[in-house]
Amino acid sequence: MQLQQTIAAELNTDAIGKTFEVVIDEADSQDANLYHGRTSGDCPEVDGQVFVQSDRKLKPGEYLPVTITDSYEYDLIGVASQSH
Repeated sequence: MQLQQTIAAELNTDAIGKTFEVVIDEADSQDANLYHGRTSGDCPEVDGQVFVQSDRKLKPGEYLPVTITDSYEYDLIGVASQSH
């Protein structure tokens, strides 16, 4: 598990600065500008999440480009495209 955590963290670090198509799963319950989503390669409840910051309201099921700005061991942090 420790080796897998290291590998996942390295892969997520490599994603910083890249843009991925993300589907929004839900709004965050405590931050009105934060949403939980996943890339097309991620399975809900199994793989990591993408935490998406957005100034505009997003809806569950919405797909949009997200630029990754940071990462955790298993999850990504990104910003929604302003032009979408």
